[in-house]
Formats: sequence, C-alpha cells, structure tokens
Amino acid sequence: MSAHTDKHVLRQSALEHRRQLPSQTVVTAGRAIHEHLWQWSGWGTAKRIHTYVDALPGEVPTRELIAHALSTDRQVVIPVVGTDRTLRHHLLTDLDDLRPGPMKLWQPHTPCWVDDLSDLDVILVPATVFDLRGHRIGMGGGYYDRLLADLPAATQRVGLIYDAWLHERVPSQAHDQPVDLIITECSSYPVTDHIATESS
Repeated sequence: MSAHTDKHVLRQSALEHRRQLPSQTVVTAGRAIHEHLWQWSGWGTAKRIHTYVDALPGEVPTRELIAHALSTDRQVVIPVVGTDRTLRHHLLTDLDDLRPGPMKLWQPHTPCWVDDLSDLDVILVPATVFDLRGHRIGMGGGYYDRLLADLPAATQRVGLIYDAWLHERVPSQAHDQPVDLIITECSSYPVTDHIATESS
C-alpha cells in the first residue's frame, strides 16, 4: 500500500478507538498528559502558546491546559478554520467566548485575529497517531503541516497523544512536519533525531 493509504487506515482505526473511549478514560488520561506537560521545562518558560481546543470525540482534552495558561498570565492563541477552509488564528482570553463553528470546531464569538506567529514559544499539536520520530497522522487536511512549516525553528512543537497511538514508526512524506516532543498519559518522549521521511 502507498503511504497515503496506510495513513488513511491508521487514521480511521485511531478515530474509531477514540470514539469508543469512555468519558472518564479521556478525563483521566488527559489529566495525566497535562501533568507531564506542566513538568516539562518548556512549559514553565513559555509566554505565548498556540493550542487547539478539543472538540472531536475522544480527542486529548486541552481546556484545562488553556485555563491554566490564562490563569498564569500567558497568551493563548487558537486556530480557527474559516468557512473558506483557510486557517486563521485568534488570541483567546476567555473560554466562555467560544462557540461551535465549521467542521465541528470551536471558534470565538468575538474574534481577535493574530497574523504574526513568529514569537510563539510552544505549539500543542493534535494528531490521530504519532511515532517516536515525531511524525504524525492528522485529520488529512494538511492544516498543521502548513502551519508548522511556517513557524520559526525556535517554536517548540509538542504533540499530545494517547499512549496506545504512539507507534514506533508511521508512514511519512516529504511535506510532513515532525514535532520536537511527544507527551502521552504515560510519559514524555523527546524527539532527538528527525529521521528522513519516505517518499510517497
């Protein structure tokens, strides 16, 4: 099978697994992931953070992370997918300002758009599957690959995933953008060597 086909199979398996997770399992695993993130030195020094807002069934939750960041006077930027399917970014100051938007994702009721992401310290990256090389399988839209490619090297890229979906290796392609650190409910996994990607 091609890398594209392999990714599709893995993505669908992971999404089905997530949909079947009991809500308490998501809460418990999410809190463990948060604890590992808070113990990471990069979180302690981060002043401007970019993160998704959990919206899909079984997705690793981030609202507690966002609340923690806001309570400690950090700036939080979230992605917003517009009706034209372009990705924009909003400076979030209040979780209660969020409303359901396109693609079942949350978006601000009163947007404060951000165009310059050059001073981001950390970006929290979602995925359906990660591997130990830092490569990921997302939802297939390519939004995060394009976003990560445009960020400066100094921005720390942190993947959040359940341990069951951290693989030794997943199919990768030239345009894929790896992360620097992966955090699961079990541990943190620094990515020390981004192995060359496979051609599709």
